[in-house]
Amino acid sequence: MASQDSTNLIVGSYVSFTLRVYEEFFHGTVYFYDPEDGSFGIEDVSRAENAEDYDRVDSNFQLLLEDIKDLKVIREPAPKPTTNTIKDDEKTTTPSEASSSTSTSN
Repeated sequence: MASQDSTNLIVGSYVSFTLRVYEEFFHGTVYFYDPEDGSFGIEDVSRAENAEDYDRVDSNFQLLLEDIKDLKVIREPAPKPTTNTIKDDEKTTTPSEASSSTSTSN
């Protein structure tokens, strides 16, 4: 494994790492991750031959965790807002609704 940060590899995370073979530096956004085989993909990729010169941008890369080192999760995706899903039978009746019922007398 690349590092402990690989356990935090979440789709939407912005990551940086070094490719083991060519010692190139990469930054990008994770668009898929399979923890079973350690494969992941990054998109909107910046890469460079040294840590200061991120000038080359590629669309996406697919890699294995075993092929990289120094993986750092720079930013995790923002949590998605939860939606209020109240079902019709869970709705409460307000006092004005309760008193608005009409009755008919014969």
